[in-house]
Amino acid sequence: MEDKKATHKLLYLSLAEVISSKRKSLKMTQQQLASASGIDRVFISNVEQGKRKPSFGSVASIARGLNLSYAKLVGECEKCMNRDSTGTHSEVPAPDYNQEPA
Repeated sequence: MEDKKATHKLLYLSLAEVISSKRKSLKMTQQQLASASGIDRVFISNVEQGKRKPSFGSVASIARGLNLSYAKLVGECEKCMNRDSTGTHSEVPAPDYNQEPA
């Protein structure tokens, strides 16, 4: 049971990191993301801090606000989780969201 809790915690922390990183790379404020996604700014702040566990619908709305597909956002979270779980967090740079896919 502890492994499941640890995995869920890592998932939400990875989601927080990816959302915050992407928002900042777009030079968006939390208020701008909130307006673009139709979600309250305080909720966005809490998600970025890992204090809230957003629903699938909220994650999809945030992804749209960041001009990402849901799949892309979740994929970046998975990469972040894998990086964190292998202990290579400091060795692997954060994803570059401005780079076009090959």
